[in-house]
Amino acid sequence: MKQIFTFFLPLLFWATTKANASHLLGGEIGYTYISTSGTSHTYKVTLKFFADCSSTSAALPQLIGANPYVALYNNTSFVNGVNLVYNATLSDVEITPVCPDEVNSTTCTNINNPIPGIKLYVYEGEFTLNGTASNWRFEFEGSVTLGSNAGRTPLITNANVQAGSSLMYLEATLNNTAGQNSTSTFTSVPTPFFCINHLQTYNLGAVDPDGDGLAFSLVPAKESLIINAPPPSDIVYYPPYSATNPVPAAPGSFSFNPVSGQMNFNPNAAVNSVVVNKVTESRGGNIVGSSMREMAFIILTNCPNQGPGGPVINLTNANADPSDPSTINACEGTAGNVTFDIQATDPEGDNVTITTNNLPAGATVNVTGDGSPSPLMKFSWDIGGVAPGDYVFYVNLKDDGCPISVTQTVAYTIRVNPVYHFGRNDVVEICNGNTHLFYGRYYYETGLYDTTFKTVKGCDSIYYLNLQVNPLPDVVLNNGNGAHEVGICEGSSSILAVVRPDPNTTYQWFRDNAALPGETGPSYTVTTAGTYWLTAMTNKGCTDTSLNLKVVIYPQPEATIKPLGDEIICAYDTLKLSAVTTGVDEFRWEPAKAFRQTGGSETSEVTGIFIEPTHVILTVYNRYGCYDTDTALVRTKPCCEVFTPNAFSPNGDGRNDYFKPELQNGQLLLSMQVFDRWGKLVYNNTNIPKGWNGNYEDGSKAATDTYMYLIRYTCADGKLYEKKESLSLIR
Repeated sequence: MKQIFTFFLPLLFWATTKANASHLLGGEIGYTYISTSGTSHTYKVTLKFFADCSSTSAALPQLIGANPYVALYNNTSFVNGVNLVYNATLSDVEITPVCPDEVNSTTCTNINNPIPGIKLYVYEGEFTLNGTASNWRFEFEGSVTLGSNAGRTPLITNANVQAGSSLMYLEATLNNTAGQNSTSTFTSVPTPFFCINHLQTYNLGAVDPDGDGLAFSLVPAKESLIINAPPPSDIVYYPPYSATNPVPAAPGSFSFNPVSGQMNFNPNAAVNSVVVNKVTESRGGNIVGSSMREMAFIILTNCPNQGPGGPVINLTNANADPSDPSTINACEGTAGNVTFDIQATDPEGDNVTITTNNLPAGATVNVTGDGSPSPLMKFSWDIGGVAPGDYVFYVNLKDDGCPISVTQTVAYTIRVNPVYHFGRNDVVEICNGNTHLFYGRYYYETGLYDTTFKTVKGCDSIYYLNLQVNPLPDVVLNNGNGAHEVGICEGSSSILAVVRPDPNTTYQWFRDNAALPGETGPSYTVTTAGTYWLTAMTNKGCTDTSLNLKVVIYPQPEATIKPLGDEIICAYDTLKLSAVTTGVDEFRWEPAKAFRQTGGSETSEVTGIFIEPTHVILTVYNRYGCYDTDTALVRTKPCCEVFTPNAFSPNGDGRNDYFKPELQNGQLLLSMQVFDRWGKLVYNNTNIPKGWNGNYEDGSKAATDTYMYLIRYTCADGKLYEKKESLSLIR
């Protein structure tokens, strides 16, 4: 439809309060991980408002350039707060869900226009979190800017919402103990307007940038009372409404899927509802965060667009009831499918799409020209074997009318009229693999078989064989029917189990042709060698036997570290360790870093560098995967004595030409000074790697004499040491 209607006008007299910005139809909050520096983590919080353009002309300007306040908590402790920054690029944008022809007919264009409009406002700000915690919370507690709070629209009638006093509360949670996280993005545009007596759907369209698992829930709307003083309080819902039952809906029409977040409902009253969706993210079994969106669902009572419809045509194997064309009569046991068509049309010539609900089991529907002005739906159902009675299903005809579309739901009844028959309800049961003789024929498949026909009042009388072929018990074991041998390590066990156990089946396990007393469950824990199988019987008396499984016991290796004795090695020294084992195929020494620089950690004999006392673990494996471990303690001590020669001869012969200390692993020379017998400084760290060459700083040679030296160094224990002794220079 291309006209603009005035049916919205009675809804436009919506009270507003400048001080509390009660023109808000909803909002949402989430965050994005930005960066990490040391133990500090930066996140950008995004807050969105969905504002009613039909409020007073002074209401929306309060949101332009505003700086909403968001507080950060760790559990219940306040950490800090940030005034978010207005995003002018993304804000003050109309998101009204109207058809393209009516984009200039909303109150966002002109407050006197007949169609309510919605605008989006976006605010952002960065928070720095110090360290990790499991319960960070970013809370918007109702403060939009100085002198203005986020009041909910007073249109809400499913809960106690006072104009100007019910402040919106939104929160997003974060658990960064399991890593950084960003909340989901809601891809659906908020749609707060819904038509009464029309089937409606609502979904956030949440997409998670981290690929986390999502769970959806409906949670109570909360009112923020005092800034930086949580917790807020739940608003009071008017019975029968609640957080999980928030909208007026025809009986049986409301549903919410916690896996997909899909909400379906058929509003049946002009009750405007506050609805809060929460999305919880999980990763590796841990909840890592959550975000939320709150919306006011405005139920429109006067939608002028007429719904589409269509007659039943082209009936086969049935006839339409003259008093009610939506009732289709058929005979019990009819051979051939009952079929009919529905040719849909719309009074305004809108395009129509067709969907169905509650189709009888086995019935099919095919739609051609769907989404056109005259789609055709074809119904087909094989009613052979269907019990007499009324079978009702629904056809939903939805147009694309403008500004609001209409869905028409029509109930169709397939009435299967009874015939005179014999034996139809007398079920004959056999086990799969057996046969049943019925009037000279053998039958071995489940089905309803007839033997004679006789016309009675337009419907046939039939003598039936109602044969049910019961399945044999499932005796496939978890090792597979193709595997004939199972190996377990000595001293270990393995569980043999039916892959698909049935509570209506009894079992008996056998070993080496003997029944195992008391082992009548679908699983058995084996610890000894032998040949195992089981028999099974269903509650229908059908039996089967599994294949045999041979259980073999594999030898258990032994891990032994050659004793180390009482030796204490110097820190940073190397130590050779040996495994005393037999029948071992793989070795693994830990910690691996101790052996990384000395040949690796996967041989029977390894060499490691040890800095501190270390528990060494040896794990050995044989070719069957059996393993054993042993542990030994490598004890270390810091060796801090530095060796220095008491004489040297700097005569250029290439031997003993320099004086310097000989350092051990873990020792670091910090300084070295040499003095003559009168206390004059002769050498002062000019070339520590080489040492003193026996010359003064001016290059002249020091005379043969006795000198004193002072060296300072650190050891593996981290302490500072000094050594002062005499030194003979010989030329």
